[in-house]
Amino acid sequence: MGVKGKLAWALKTDRVSEPSFQAIYREFVNLLLETCESVDEINRRLKEVGFHVGGRILP
Repeated sequence: MGVKGKLAWALKTDRVSEPSFQAIYREFVNLLLETCESVDEINRRLKEVGFHVGGRILP
């Protein structure tokens, strides 16, 4: 993990409100829609992110 990742996890909060999470996720998906070439690539990246988030939530 890089310096930015370590800093982000050091400053993490215990909980995030549902509207905040929805807004962040919506913007992330919009970014993927703008930058990715195919639906398969978007799905692959979403699955990868979900895997990493799940690994943080369920150690």
